[in-house]
Amino acid sequence: MLGFVKNTIRNILFTLVTVAVSAGTIFGQSKTNLEVLFGLMNKEAAALSPQLQSDNAKLFIDYSSPNDLRIFKNRFVTELDKYCNGITTVQSEAGTILDFTLEKTGVKYTDTFRDGLFGDYLVERESTIGGSYNISKNGSVTVSDSFNLSQVDTVKYDEISSLENHSLPFTRNEVPDEPFFSSLIEPVIAIGSAVVAVLLFFTIRSK
Repeated sequence: MLGFVKNTIRNILFTLVTVAVSAGTIFGQSKTNLEVLFGLMNKEAAALSPQLQSDNAKLFIDYSSPNDLRIFKNRFVTELDKYCNGITTVQSEAGTILDFTLEKTGVKYTDTFRDGLFGDYLVERESTIGGSYNISKNGSVTVSDSFNLSQVDTVKYDEISSLENHSLPFTRNEVPDEPFFSSLIEPVIAIGSAVVAVLLFFTIRSK
């Protein structure tokens, strides 16, 4: 009977230790919110490029946005330049004109959860850009459309402050509270593991 109890306690302790050791997933440094939004802007440039290509025709870009989003202009123009025959700042020289408006960008944090039993708190981050555009060729509008791109990934809760840029409001948002149940149950599990370890110690000593 004593052997059975000892083996049972040993198995319980082994399970708890295994769970605690393997609880967390290794996360590298996350991209900043601004880097993720820049990445979405690059995707929009790539998506637009097939509609802008024209034989030996230069592209003129009429970019507009709220003042705090002007930071995206150079990134957008540089990315489009990879796909076009040339970009001009003189509208009369252009065979294709892109009237592009970036209307919104931002991030928001949704679900907060624990990475395993004793792992880090993680937060789902949703990054979004949106706007509209017109493409004109030979004096006529050929395409008129809107766009909305988003990306959802996971970041560490305690890294959020370092991922935001406090001089750029669109890179910040309200952070959800830590889950109450997770913070309550963790000490209980830790105490339970300690009790099992003590019982196992005295059981083996008494053999």
